[in-house]
Parts: sequence; C-alpha cells; structure tokens
Amino acid sequence: MIRNFASLKQFLRQAPEGVVVRFRNRSGLSAKVYRRLKACSDLDWPSQAQMAAQLTLSESAFRRQLEREGFSYQMIKHEVRRALAFECLDDARLSIAEIAARCGFQEPSAFHRAFRQWTGMSPGRYRAARAKDGG
Repeated sequence: MIRNFASLKQFLRQAPEGVVVRFRNRSGLSAKVYRRLKACSDLDWPSQAQMAAQLTLSESAFRRQLEREGFSYQMIKHEVRRALAFECLDDARLSIAEIAARCGFQEPSAFHRAFRQWTGMSPGRYRAARAKDGG
C-alpha cells in the first residue's frame, strides 16, 4: 500500500520494471512462459495444456516446474495482464475502457478494482501521476 507521496513517486518510477523483475531468471520456465504470453496478440493465449505441449512438456511436468519456480500458469497470465495495463496507460490515446478490454477484463469496473489492488489508486490517477512525473 502506498503511504505517502514520496513512496508513490518511487512506485511509479519502478512500476513496469517491478513486474518484469520477477522473471529475472531468463532461462527459467516461468520467464519463457511470460515471454511467450507477452508476445501473443490480443490475449489469444494457449491453455495450460497447449502451452505445456508447445514447450514439449507434459502438463503435470509443466505445472510442477512452474511451482518449483514459485508460479502457476494463472499467476503468469495475471502478471502479463498487469504489465500490459501499465504499458497501455502510458498511451494517452487509449481510454481506460479500451485498456481494460485489451488487458482481458470483461468490465472496466473489474479493471479498476484490480488496478487499485495493484497500486492503491485508480488507473486514471496513476496515468495523471505518471504524466505529471514525466512519464
């Protein structure tokens, strides 16, 4: 939770990097899955079984390896959505509703709730603070 303006500024400076840093081990399975999902267009993501097959693993081996790295397939998809949201908010041409849809949220209100959980503020307030801070 953001406690004051100084911590808010610090968070905003590091927000996009804070998402990616979790996947620092570039050779790990979680990093490979993250990169593959991030490269997919329009959130047309494969199922867990399909992703495992693409990586020539059984679904159970895929799940176990991700668990050893501290992740689940759903967690990684969530991280990709989060990273995408931060990237899209830097594009002032996109409305919050458009960003919500691009990030796979059925309703803008669900995106607002998720974003508040991630940052402690609304997407609009985050965007305004980033613009004020110089992007």
